[in-house]
Amino acid sequence: MSISHLEKKATFWFSHITELIELWSKSEFTAASVKQRFMSGKRYLGSKDKKVVSGVFFFYLRHKIVLESLTTEEIFFLAYLKEKDVNESVNKIYKNNEFNSYIYELVNSEKLEADFAQYKETDFFPGVFLKNIDLEEDRILSLAKALNQEATTDLRIITDRDLIEEELKSFDIPYEYNILKDCIKLGKNINFNTYMSYKNGCFEVQDEGSQLISIMLDPKPDEDILDYCSGGGGKTIHIAELANDQALIDATDINIKRLKETERRVSLHHLSSVLVLNIEDIDSDEKQYHKVLIDAPCSGSGTVRRAPEIRYTITDELIDSYTKLQLEIIAKCYDKIAEGGELIYSTCSLFRNENDRVISNAIAQFPDLKPIDIKERAIKLEIPTEALYFTEYGLMTLTDKSKTDGFYLSILQKGG
Repeated sequence: MSISHLEKKATFWFSHITELIELWSKSEFTAASVKQRFMSGKRYLGSKDKKVVSGVFFFYLRHKIVLESLTTEEIFFLAYLKEKDVNESVNKIYKNNEFNSYIYELVNSEKLEADFAQYKETDFFPGVFLKNIDLEEDRILSLAKALNQEATTDLRIITDRDLIEEELKSFDIPYEYNILKDCIKLGKNINFNTYMSYKNGCFEVQDEGSQLISIMLDPKPDEDILDYCSGGGGKTIHIAELANDQALIDATDINIKRLKETERRVSLHHLSSVLVLNIEDIDSDEKQYHKVLIDAPCSGSGTVRRAPEIRYTITDELIDSYTKLQLEIIAKCYDKIAEGGELIYSTCSLFRNENDRVISNAIAQFPDLKPIDIKERAIKLEIPTEALYFTEYGLMTLTDKSKTDGFYLSILQKGG
């Protein structure tokens, strides 16, 4: 293929990558949202072009600290070198290393490779992010490496495991089982709309770490359960299904839009055990519950595989504001826990201040809240404990160890 055609195609990619980065830098929306809007406005882009542009964009976001002084051509070169999806997409368009030769000559490739190789995985994270993780230096290095990889797609099996596996095999999609027996971890992204198992509601897409929280809650039929921060309803639905739709679940959230999503999904799954209520109705009611789940608002630091830009928004002040809010929510829910009942507290944060320290402060404020032996419960529920990291008051899923997003879970029993 002619050099002029290669130059034209490369220039096409470079201009779109530059535009997308600039749009994100000026936007208040998430990177995923900005990318989606950008792509929807460029209908002429082919699927391979989209993979190249979005792949370089997210590579930039994950390594922005060391890349922002480079040109788009240099960023593209490093992404082409390091990102499997970018490399494969380009080489599906240009066979026999045609583009490889072109891009290596376009930039100072030897210097770029050597300079990039000198960075440690922790160099791609702001100092404030790293200092709030309570781990030894070598563990933080390992964790940072895992957090800077693309997130896996996890399927929570609801029914018909055989059909799901049969379809994955027929489409040649690699998959594995990791921690949970009803969770399939895919080796690459898929278009769910082509799968009969998806159309039939055989699975939900949900990170395995998130699934773990509902399982550890261990819902039973006839238990009164409050999901106080239900978000979009993923855990609400899972809890209801684990109790065979026979628990009595009240779900609420301060965000009306998310609460409407919970309501929609509960209806879609035909769950009669879930009642979606406005948070004002819950707060004013004196009803007590066997189990109260607080999936607390947090920094989201454990989800940087999915939203790499989160790392640049985190400050000590932001963490402190979440810590204060988390304690306020626990205090608000304390009277809703029946004697002998349980408070299940979770976050998608890696930071001690939002996790063990919140629980420590909650216990100081409410001395009749006692942490259960969470490792013992995991063993009882046949969850492999070697994949988990246990803290003073709970457990964490650390991405390098668990292959999930980073979650924290603590369970406190009231009196009893």
